[in-house]
Order: sequence, then C-alpha cells, then structure tokens
Amino acid sequence: MLSKEQKHLLWKDELDNDFILLKYAEVYRYSKKTLRVYIFKRRMCLLLEKKGLILNKIDTDDKFYIVDIKVENLPQLIALGAFRRRPDKNGSWIKKIEEILGHKILPYQYNFKHEK
Repeated sequence: MLSKEQKHLLWKDELDNDFILLKYAEVYRYSKKTLRVYIFKRRMCLLLEKKGLILNKIDTDDKFYIVDIKVENLPQLIALGAFRRRPDKNGSWIKKIEEILGHKILPYQYNFKHEK
C-alpha cells in the first residue's frame, strides 16, 4: 500500500497490528477493499465527509471518529496529512495521541528486500 518514500508513516501497536499514522488520523486495513480510519481531529472528519470519501461513520463517545473509506482513496488521505519525517516516538505529540486512541504507538521495523 505504501511506497519506500512513505515508510515513515507506518507504525504498529502493542499487538503488532500495523497502521498508517497521519497528522489527523490512524489508518488500518479493515478488509480487502476498505480502510478503517480513526480520526482525532473533528475538522478533518468534516472535510472527508464534504469530499464524499466516507462510506460509513461510527459514532463514539470518545475523542475520535471512526469511519470507513475505500482503499483506492488512501493517496487522498495521505495527501491531507502526511508527515515529512517520522515524529519522535518519545515526544509529547505521540503521548497525546496514545491517550486519545488508547494504545501504544511503536515504530514499525520495515524490511524492504533488495533484489539482485
């Protein structure tokens, strides 16, 4: 799903589930055709609704919104909030997002194989 240039967007949780971390959301592969997106910035949820990208929205009492989006719309999600480089894993921003989402955010160990 991601190119080598976007590998810094890939993270994992304590259960070893990998996800894409953006400035406004966490993106999981939910099914072959669907992404599950946990949005922690309300205005971004409204923007995605306005663009017509949201297939399904799940209301929660928490500080985030859960939406389903088609896999082919991933480049648009990334364009709206990709980091230029990986945020500090011990930084205050990561700690704040861990509190909101309720799980640890750990660096993903990417291993791209080189072809000979």
